[in-house]
Amino acid sequence: MIIRQFTERDFKRIYEIEAMSFENSYGNDIILKLYKIGSGFLVAEINDYVVGYIIFWIKQEGEGHIISLAVDKN
Repeated sequence: MIIRQFTERDFKRIYEIEAMSFENSYGNDIILKLYKIGSGFLVAEINDYVVGYIIFWIKQEGEGHIISLAVDKN
């Protein structure tokens, strides 16, 4: 498994995982806005296939907030 920075090419797959994981998932527009305003955004991939992600915000040194965290249920 590789953990790496999110890129815009991951967007569709992240939204698929978000939608399958949460009944009230964030919409496409919110996920894209979080990325564009500089939220931390990492993806986990296996064999070049994204299987999970985390979106987070660093409040101050040593303190952060997890906005969304999900993995493909398969």
